[in-house]
Amino acid sequence: MSKTIVYIDVDGVINSFQQSRKTGWDGEWKLDIINGYHIHWYTDLVESLNKLSKQENVEFKWLTTWQEDAVTKLSEPLGIEGLEWEVLYVPEGEELFDRRSWWKLHALKADVIKHRPDKVVWIDDDFKYANDALNWAEDQTITNILPISPFTDWGMTKEDFNDIIEFINS
Repeated sequence: MSKTIVYIDVDGVINSFQQSRKTGWDGEWKLDIINGYHIHWYTDLVESLNKLSKQENVEFKWLTTWQEDAVTKLSEPLGIEGLEWEVLYVPEGEELFDRRSWWKLHALKADVIKHRPDKVVWIDDDFKYANDALNWAEDQTITNILPISPFTDWGMTKEDFNDIIEFINS
């Protein structure tokens, strides 16, 4: 059985800034203020992520500017069973908000080299804007990668999630 690591962002992925029927999610769209930020999410997206994270061949890792706060401040209020998910941090010598170099790409690359999963799913709304990440995903030979880059306002759609399931099961 092949091993898949899912690297997941929060804002623009789980935290959708607008409610839309175009997302394909049928569950409730909730709003809460967490750590001073308005967080919006679909309950069935969270349920689907929780179910996927329990599969034996799938491992989730946080790859978000929320860093440890994804575990300590977001997981419980949103109902995400992500307390045990590893957090990837800004690599030493890099900055959280540096437009010249995307720390998430460097953290993910190092983690992929270290763990050598068979497949990688990278879910980040900013992925489509990072040419270095796009080029790496197309050119790298370590693993099969499925980049998912949702429309920031809506977050991850049901179609995105179905693409992930199909990729993992292929």
